[in-house]
Amino acid sequence: LKNQTQKRTIKFRGKNLKGQWHYGLLCHDKTKDSDYEWFISNFAGKPYAFGAIPETIGQFTGLHDKNGKELYEGDLISDMEDEPMILPVIYDNEFAQFAVDISFSKDGSSSDDIPTCYENGFEIIGNVFEKADLVKL
Repeated sequence: LKNQTQKRTIKFRGKNLKGQWHYGLLCHDKTKDSDYEWFISNFAGKPYAFGAIPETIGQFTGLHDKNGKELYEGDLISDMEDEPMILPVIYDNEFAQFAVDISFSKDGSSSDDIPTCYENGFEIIGNVFEKADLVKL
């Protein structure tokens, strides 16, 4: 996914122990709650509004799919071709940008093909936390 030079909203999402997703800014505090040390703020700006499981936290990429849905790190996207590739969105530390992991295809096998989802649009079909069976990590 190519970086866009325009400003983007910085926000995160994370799932709590009840399985609910929350969206907002990210806060870390080991002493605030016995069940959580990571928190998602609410729209009123309360920093400790919602506890989040660390493995489920992902940052908003600034991009949207063909339906206008916000794309977050950890989402799975499909390129909508005849045999769609299902690709997880990752943060690439080497290049300090969001990318898709093209080493996974629909059946979990390795692929060196650059997906066409950039050119023809892509659709978010879930995320690695709820549909891990689609991608073998």
